[in-house]
Amino acid sequence: MLELKGAVLIRKMDPTGVAKDISYRGRGILIALTEKEDEPATLDATVHPVTAGPANELVLAHRVSRDLVAAGKLPALKLGPSFEGCVYSDTGVKPTGTATKIVGNLVTGLLNKAAIPDSATGPTDGVKVQYRETLKDVAKGSRVPYWTVEQSGEVMSVEPGS
Repeated sequence: MLELKGAVLIRKMDPTGVAKDISYRGRGILIALTEKEDEPATLDATVHPVTAGPANELVLAHRVSRDLVAAGKLPALKLGPSFEGCVYSDTGVKPTGTATKIVGNLVTGLLNKAAIPDSATGPTDGVKVQYRETLKDVAKGSRVPYWTVEQSGEVMSVEPGS
């Protein structure tokens, strides 16, 4: 089980040999970097909270180095069959097999449909995003801020080397 609290930066995310079923507890952000085109951030596992509800929230943020982006090389984040949480990826999501189901949210600067394999042709193949049902009731009640974002004229970045 992965205990979450705060943010963790992962420079090379490729958990080869790690369990294919990863559960998490708590709230946190995993920031995965892709610095080489042939070594994209990969999480080939089923990822889910220990129990459903707002007490357990995972945000997976995937950033690609500015050198790769400038060169037009846009490796997508590779995900296993199922991920429960919020996924942010600069360059989209690619299934490690023929299908990935995200139960939560997908935020991306590029859908990157070219990253989805040609073999993903069936109705259950490709990348599917399903809004999490357990959060609908929470959204109806009173709001408690979890993360806040402020906008200003200052440009901030979490890219490598910045």
